[in-house]
Amino acid sequence: MNIQNSDRLALDKKRRQAQKYFAENFSREQRYLIVFERDFNEYLSAAAWLQTEEAKNYQRYYDFLCDFSSLKNKMKEFSWSKKFLLENGIDFAAIRKLYFAIA
Repeated sequence: MNIQNSDRLALDKKRRQAQKYFAENFSREQRYLIVFERDFNEYLSAAAWLQTEEAKNYQRYYDFLCDFSSLKNKMKEFSWSKKFLLENGIDFAAIRKLYFAIA
């Protein structure tokens, strides 16, 4: 049991260090872009599955719907264009197409 607690403490310390680095070295806008790029690439790679009825039984389906809404809000807040998003690895046209296919 002590091994698990020490592993957890070590992991927590690494997470805090990573969070501090991320916060100190990237702007709020950059942090959003990084997370959106990662998440939406995962969603697009699972697009066929997200369009099934089975997907509605999983949190990932609803995460996509909420993340799409969040992306739209951040586009307004930061004045991001579709071209700007694409330059940052976020294919808004494909994401929007997937959203309307499942919503």
